[in-house]
Amino acid sequence: MTGSDYTLPQTALRFVLSNPSISTIIVGADRVSYLDEAVSVSDGAGLRPDILSMAQTMGLNDLNLINPGNWGIP
Repeated sequence: MTGSDYTLPQTALRFVLSNPSISTIIVGADRVSYLDEAVSVSDGAGLRPDILSMAQTMGLNDLNLINPGNWGIP
């Protein structure tokens, strides 16, 4: 994400942590490098306000698009 010092996985995890209703994230990792990415956000801090604002504009609200049951995949 432009203007961020975070990697894409760190940005995704910090986006989740930016929600005040969420205090814990359960992640799965099949590589040590993926685990390292998850551990790197263990300070619990969310995204900077400017990055969070930008990320929030990228969301999808169309349930037909975000529900895999509507994708036509058998």
